[in-house]
Amino acid sequence: MPSFVGKRFVLEGSVQAVGCRAQIYDLVENLGHISGFVRNLPNGTVEVCAKGPEWRIQDLERILREKLRHPVKVERLLVEDWPANPQEFHGFRVLR
Repeated sequence: MPSFVGKRFVLEGSVQAVGCRAQIYDLVENLGHISGFVRNLPNGTVEVCAKGPEWRIQDLERILREKLRHPVKVERLLVEDWPANPQEFHGFRVLR
């Protein structure tokens, strides 16, 4: 059975009002096997909290670093552990 992990990502740069949350939602839906959410934070960053199999969360981190399309521009990606309780979330959501 794969290891289940949770990560919190904070994207800094040109990430609000440029379709970042929608891109992340679509990418996560295509990856599958990830629960959590993406939302804008008041300080101008975007937060992604995700949990799932370790290999899928690693894929998500790679995508957040390398695959977001223009006009999104990630200048810095902060990563930290996030509690990974499998029963807490089902599906991935965009929060307002």
